[in-house]
Amino acid sequence: MNVKQLFDLTGRVAIVTGGSIGLGRQMAEGLAEMGANLVLCARKKERCLQAAEDLQKLGVKTLALACDVKNPADIHLVVDATMAQFGRIDILINNAGTSWGAPVEEMRLEHWNKVIETNLTGTFLFSQAVGKIMIGQRRGKIINIASVAGLHGAPPEFQAI
Repeated sequence: MNVKQLFDLTGRVAIVTGGSIGLGRQMAEGLAEMGANLVLCARKKERCLQAAEDLQKLGVKTLALACDVKNPADIHLVVDATMAQFGRIDILINNAGTSWGAPVEEMRLEHWNKVIETNLTGTFLFSQAVGKIMIGQRRGKIINIASVAGLHGAPPEFQAI
């Protein structure tokens, strides 16, 4: 068995939150290179559409959707659209995230809540919705992406929490 066979994802379906740019886009490209069909979702649908169009060139099917992971209705629309298009969900990458790039002592509660709702609650809600599908399928993988700043904190010049 070669490496391509070992990591073959042909016919699998992956949802990547925050999948239109940055690390999410790179992870989506890696999945596509291994044959996975993709659902890219982020707040800005136009970015998802562009990424999906680019990734189709790798020979996979793609779906681009707008989704704010803080909104349970958006999450359910993504899950429902994925099931309607592909009939399965094999992989969820919870990559959508945000931070507050200012001194912590100046952070207002609404900014804190946005970070928590995006990074934690959004991950929980998406995992819960997709997990229900995966339980029924009796298989699936959920991968949660986090910043190393969550382990050690950020250096003082970064001023993030």
